[in-house]
Amino acid sequence: MLTVGASLYALAMLALVLGLILGLGWFLRTYGTRLGFGGGGMAHATLQVRQRLSLTAQHSLVEVADTTGTKPTRYLIVLGPNHSTVVAQTPLPKQGATR
Repeated sequence: MLTVGASLYALAMLALVLGLILGLGWFLRTYGTRLGFGGGGMAHATLQVRQRLSLTAQHSLVEVADTTGTKPTRYLIVLGPNHSTVVAQTPLPKQGATR
């Protein structure tokens, strides 16, 4: 049977390990991209929702821009409650050009 001192010691060590895990998670989320760890979550997202048009109460047409890689692309997607369909896929115009 554990004594009170051993139980408190085990509880303190558990709190220390959990604190270290949470602290490391915070550190990597805050400074990880500067050190070369991870992508940084949504801070570096390359997908952008440009426009959204409601077609019906449950269906929408969404323009999404993907700016990754050497060929930026624009997608027109129809979203519904049970499906999504890519309707068109075209290259994005160069920066500074009009749409």
